[in-house]
Amino acid sequence: LQGLRVDQINGGRIMKILFATDLDNTLIYSHKKVYSDDICVERYKNEEFSFMPKTTYHRLYAMSNQIDIMPVTTRSKEQYQRLHLPPCIEYALVANGSIRLHKKQVIRNELIANIPENPLGTLMGILEKEKNQRNALSARIENASFIYFTYETEQIAQQAYIEMSILYEDMIVVRSGRKVYILMPWATKGNISDMREDYDCIIAAGDSPLDIPLLQQADYAIVPTLELADALKNAIRQDMWHGHRATRLKKPLYVHEVDNHKETFPEFITDSVHNIVHEKL
Repeated sequence: LQGLRVDQINGGRIMKILFATDLDNTLIYSHKKVYSDDICVERYKNEEFSFMPKTTYHRLYAMSNQIDIMPVTTRSKEQYQRLHLPPCIEYALVANGSIRLHKKQVIRNELIANIPENPLGTLMGILEKEKNQRNALSARIENASFIYFTYETEQIAQQAYIEMSILYEDMIVVRSGRKVYILMPWATKGNISDMREDYDCIIAAGDSPLDIPLLQQADYAIVPTLELADALKNAIRQDMWHGHRATRLKKPLYVHEVDNHKETFPEFITDSVHNIVHEKL
């Protein structure tokens, strides 16, 4: 990434700012939540599938003159390639941070870089063991990096999460709503940390527990709910307690349900990013 083109100059040096953001239910959302003037950013099976508020779409364009913008998503490479985001967005981390793209083409694959021993076999073994044991509605492996199970209710998912966290302690287990994810250790949105040395400031946005490793790497974090804000604070405290230095967040959280009820979450995000960048100028 080339970093910032125009921003604040300190001591003759240009400040570099990165806005790293989750996509689904963060910057974009499904047809079930669409408003009349929203922009369609994804078509699937010849149907309009995902949308972004028009104001968010155009504000991303405007801010790209000042900051770099990078989606960090659990979507597979193929799912990401279906999207039509503002063309100013050139880079992305997909497959929950395990594959890096430039203009939708792979430039780094953590699966190859880590050369693990038969990760697909490991995930297939978990799939065979778990798919019928806890009455999952569906189960799917993505990019030989993680597997997720969908359950009928959040209560069933929570019980599965508790049990799987004990069984698979050498992997990353996360619950998000009715889904439980089991991820290989390298499949984390915390891989954004590779870029920390390239930027003076990282702003991050996300809506689920899968985004906590991303949010932990940020100087500023934007979340939709107090519940996720509390989960992030707890994760930061645990890192500090165990002496980890990965956590970078040191500024107040921006929480949608507390700070603004009128805007949609995508609009709140881009407004917050705009205000943070303005504060840094």
